[in-house]
Amino acid sequence: PSMRMIVDFSRDEPMLAINSTGQSAHPTSRHYADSIKRFLDGEYHTLPFKQENIDQAYGKPLTLQPMK
Repeated sequence: PSMRMIVDFSRDEPMLAINSTGQSAHPTSRHYADSIKRFLDGEYHTLPFKQENIDQAYGKPLTLQPMK
């Protein structure tokens, strides 16, 4: 598998996931191997659902507006 995901709906933040590669699936990217060791070691990233946790994890949202 290239991705693993665990969802436990009894938790406030129910989703854990990890990709075998990092930020980029492109082999020449410097981030290609970012998650390989964590994937092989059975580790996961928490994916936040609650708005306050989303804001904390990702910062202020980016709003795109079309030009007029």
